[in-house]
Amino acid sequence: MLKAINVENNQVINLLDEEWKQKRSSLKYFSQKAKLICPQCKKNVRLHWAIPTRKIPHFKHQSNRDCIYGSGESDEHNKGKVILFNYFKTTYASEIKLIDIEHFIPETNQIADIYIQLKDGQRWVVEYQRSNISTEEIRNRKDLYKTNQIKDIWVVGENLIKENGMVTRSIHSSAQELIFTDFTGEASLISFDPITKDVLILRGLLKLNQTTYTIDNEYPYNINDIFFNRWGQPFVVDDYLKVKQLRPAIKRFGTLSLDVHVDSLTHAHPYYIAKTSSNKHGKENKQANMYFTIPPELENFIPLGMQDLVINVDFILDPDEQLTGENPFINDVYPSKWATSIKANNSDPFLEPAKYGNLFNLLVTTYQSHYLTCDEREKELSILLKGKQVSHETKYNYLKKIGVVDTFVSKDSFMKKVSLEEILESFLKMMKVDFEIGTSIEQALRYEIIMPNELESPLTNGILLEIYKRIDSHLHKVLQ
Repeated sequence: MLKAINVENNQVINLLDEEWKQKRSSLKYFSQKAKLICPQCKKNVRLHWAIPTRKIPHFKHQSNRDCIYGSGESDEHNKGKVILFNYFKTTYASEIKLIDIEHFIPETNQIADIYIQLKDGQRWVVEYQRSNISTEEIRNRKDLYKTNQIKDIWVVGENLIKENGMVTRSIHSSAQELIFTDFTGEASLISFDPITKDVLILRGLLKLNQTTYTIDNEYPYNINDIFFNRWGQPFVVDDYLKVKQLRPAIKRFGTLSLDVHVDSLTHAHPYYIAKTSSNKHGKENKQANMYFTIPPELENFIPLGMQDLVINVDFILDPDEQLTGENPFINDVYPSKWATSIKANNSDPFLEPAKYGNLFNLLVTTYQSHYLTCDEREKELSILLKGKQVSHETKYNYLKKIGVVDTFVSKDSFMKKVSLEEILESFLKMMKVDFEIGTSIEQALRYEIIMPNELESPLTNGILLEIYKRIDSHLHKVLQ
């Protein structure tokens, strides 16, 4: 526990408060004189604060093992609780009326790891769960929070999730009870490692057996790179990019699309009011405030506090092509710290230089489509049904068996650029075409798997994909 009461003056001592961080000697004196008691059971507690510090300073009961306050909490739990407390206190300071650690809630008769009262009246609790307690106890705690209209955010320890396959995870029963579905529509779970300060968000969880789940995506981030929206739902840039891919890109005539830096947003249903700065293109937005609506699917990516955002806006132009400021349409809205990642993602992957990893995967796909034996197919199906993926070594052996490669292909080579000759030689071998070294382009032109105009263009993923499609079509014809 991080709190105790001094019986001399009934003062609550919170070890996270600045006033106590330099008063170890005084606290040690109070502890030795038995003047410190537990805020819950009122029994004596002792201070544990070694020099040099090996564990986070804390109080511990001397004898009462029945008190729920601080019982069974490990050093990792205390560290995680403190880091999460500081994250919420710092990141959402402008929206918080009160934040407390190890807070007793009379209505639920529970001690929340972190209690937050927001200025808009909402109450949140953040629970950091590292022990594998009973699912019944977790359900009872969640029900009490729900009954009292308290938003509960549960973060599990990294110790409750174990990797047991490329796309599967073993999840302890208590953590299973904390799987939630939010605006993404996916079964999700959030964990935190207090040593690395990394948060892991699992999306698209599907139960295979008593402990094993498959996952669609996992997003590992430092705690300072995640956000919570005003509904208490966590999100990262990957969540945003996934939604963005599903939204159609619309070009509106008579408009100018600009990135606008927004200092702060105010929600005045159904509108938002933005206090803006100069947009990223250097053209000043003369209006101090903008009024607009935000598409519902993008509202989820506005952090609690609604500050320091980038909004991509289509402004309507007047006949002289000046901004009118009327009815702006919002294309994107996201935290400004994501700007670099968003811009990088906007690049067209088909225009990027072809890499060996892309070639390798297309060669494997070709083999699986046209040469996979019945035994190999059954083995693959067995692996997939276990929630695992076909290994890299197995894929390499496919290509070696058919003569496409003769030496082991390391994943380390996947990011190197590949030449047109390497691509054509590999696919000609896949087609079982005899050719002499140095004649691959000539043979490829003959079989029309490369077009003359493509020889003059930069070698991109788009050209690689077109070559693959022609090979696939050719093999369908000759092997049917």
